[in-house]
Amino acid sequence: MKLYVFDSCPYCTRVRSFLGLTALKVEVVPLVFGERPLLAMRELDRFTVPMLASFGVEGKPELMTESLEIIRHLDNLAEPQLDRYQLSGPVSVALASMRVVSARLLYPRMPNYQLPELGSIDALAQFESSRVELIGQSFEQALNHTHAYLSELQPLLETLESVLNLEPLLNLQRGATIDDLAVFSELRNLTMITELRWSCGLKAYLDRMSQLTQVPLYGTLLIQEAGCK
Repeated sequence: MKLYVFDSCPYCTRVRSFLGLTALKVEVVPLVFGERPLLAMRELDRFTVPMLASFGVEGKPELMTESLEIIRHLDNLAEPQLDRYQLSGPVSVALASMRVVSARLLYPRMPNYQLPELGSIDALAQFESSRVELIGQSFEQALNHTHAYLSELQPLLETLESVLNLEPLLNLQRGATIDDLAVFSELRNLTMITELRWSCGLKAYLDRMSQLTQVPLYGTLLIQEAGCK
C-alpha cells in the first residue's frame, strides 16, 4: 500500500498519525503541489490528498481519498484501535471555527518551511497564487495582520481545549481517539506560527501526540504562562 500526501495537509496528517500508532506497513509518498500520480490520472476524475493506493489479488488498483474512510479501512486490517471514525460534534465545530483565521496565518508562512509539496519553483508559484485567492489578500498583507489574527485565534484555541479530554491522555489513562488524530493534525500546522503562545495543556497535548504518532511538530512552542512541565 502507498499513501500519497502533502506534509502540511491536516487530512494527510490524520492518516499518517494513525499509521504511527500501528505496525502497518504503508509507504508514505510525498507529492509536489500540482503533481498527480499516474494512478490518479487513470482512475480518478478529481485528485485530492491523502490518497491510499492498494492492489487486489489481480493487481487492480483500489484508491481511497477520504481521510476518515482511509483510517477506518486501515484500522480494520488488524485488531481495531479506534472505537469510532467520525469526529464528535463539539470537536468538529471547534475545528471548523478555526479554519478561516488559521489559513490566513498559515499559508503565508508555509513557504518558509522546507515542505516537500513546495519543493519546486512551479509548485511554490501555484501554491501562492491559489492561496492568495483563497484568503483574499497577499501573503505580505496577511503577515502584516498577524497580531489581529492571533487575537482572533486565541479564544478559539481555548474553546477547543475545553472540549478535549486532555488529562486522561496525558496521564496515560487512555489512548488516542479519532478526535485526537484530527485535532493534532490541525494544531501541528499551527506550530509554524512562531508568535503563537500556547497554554500548558495544549503544549503538553501536542508533545504527547507527536510522541505517540511519531509525527514531528514544525517548531518550538512558546507558552502563555510559566510553570509548564
